[in-house]
Amino acid sequence: MNPGPNPRRTVWTTRREALGMTQEELSIGSLVGITRLKAIEAGRGEPTPAEHASLARALDQAPPRR
Repeated sequence: MNPGPNPRRTVWTTRREALGMTQEELSIGSLVGITRLKAIEAGRGEPTPAEHASLARALDQAPPRR
């Protein structure tokens, strides 16, 4: 049975991609490890409150690319 798309994955990935950021750039900017970030984006785990805050801050502070 396919549970369908993970809404959290969509939110993090959509925000990151809209800014033109790679996973590596978000990992560095948020200080969340790349393996952990990939797991969060794939829906294989939820970010801790600290990770959530770090990811949101990194995305909010990222300059949009053209």
